[in-house]
Amino acid sequence: MDHDALLKEILAFTEEEEVYRRCYELRDQPVARKNYLAEIEEYVREHLLFITDFPFIRIPEVFTDDLFTPRRDLAGTAHADIVRHLRYTPVFRYSCTFFEVLYILHGSCGHQLGGEYYTLHQGDVAFISPGTPRTIEVFDDSIVLSLHIRRDTFENNFFNILRGGNLISDFFISSLYSRKPAASMLFPTGDDSEIRDLFLDLYRETLTNDSFSQNLLDSLIPVLFVTLLRRHEKDVIIGSRPLSEAGAGRMRILSYITDNYQTATLSGTAAAFHYSPEHCTRLVRQETGLGFAAFLRKVRLTRACQLLTGTGLSISAISSMIGYENPESFIRVFEKEYKLSPTKYRRHYAVH
Repeated sequence: MDHDALLKEILAFTEEEEVYRRCYELRDQPVARKNYLAEIEEYVREHLLFITDFPFIRIPEVFTDDLFTPRRDLAGTAHADIVRHLRYTPVFRYSCTFFEVLYILHGSCGHQLGGEYYTLHQGDVAFISPGTPRTIEVFDDSIVLSLHIRRDTFENNFFNILRGGNLISDFFISSLYSRKPAASMLFPTGDDSEIRDLFLDLYRETLTNDSFSQNLLDSLIPVLFVTLLRRHEKDVIIGSRPLSEAGAGRMRILSYITDNYQTATLSGTAAAFHYSPEHCTRLVRQETGLGFAAFLRKVRLTRACQLLTGTGLSISAISSMIGYENPESFIRVFEKEYKLSPTKYRRHYAVH
């Protein structure tokens, strides 16, 4: 399906959207709305529409990883997914345990993030950190695509191409490790057809849904990120304002450590930025609340968890890969942090 045909399909209202739209149109007509709700009760039960007039409908306040994708066969294994926000969905406040990237394909939408209200316009790409409360409002024919990236597999699948320090990797590292992570990051791309076509390619893969779709999604997302940086880095907004120079400097240190976690040392990191070891430690603590050694350990153990649950590598191999020459030392540190041995952690959390 070419992009024009896909756009035509996306712009058409679905049956679920028609139900939401009719409910919206009857919002100030209580008798007619009550009659209509009686007509659609079985449909709402079957499709679990977010119409809270029905007592059997409960909208989760937090969308966890088991709600990561509407396709149940992929709920436990998908690294990324992209869905279309159903127009006229009643507004509700929610947060996610995964990263969400909103793209306004057509028109505009209302968007409350934290305590601030924004209007997102056509071409806007909004990155949103896990745990950030938000709402989405679309009460016309506007189209919003929502790209989901699972937090626990992000570093495994999408981080390598971003190594070296840039605004997108800074945002994700901040979300993963900072005490006060940036809640959002906005790329206003306007009518950039290259960005639009990349989002359409991602969405097409969700419709295709064959044995290659997940691999293609995993491959296209880094291309999207790099294209955003190449074409729109100078326009990006972090939160409600550009990232401060001091904050950017701290994020560069964290980025350096996460890039080089296998071999990083305090003296080597400090030297790379022409800081004293004491000042380097102070900057890491300001950003993360942890000293250098504790932060490095956190990065290494996070990577160990990903390898334990996502690969069949031996404990010894994982120990070596994350920078521990002695497997016994790794096991001891891991057990202290997670109250489980690496082997038991793998058995409990591995994706089957």
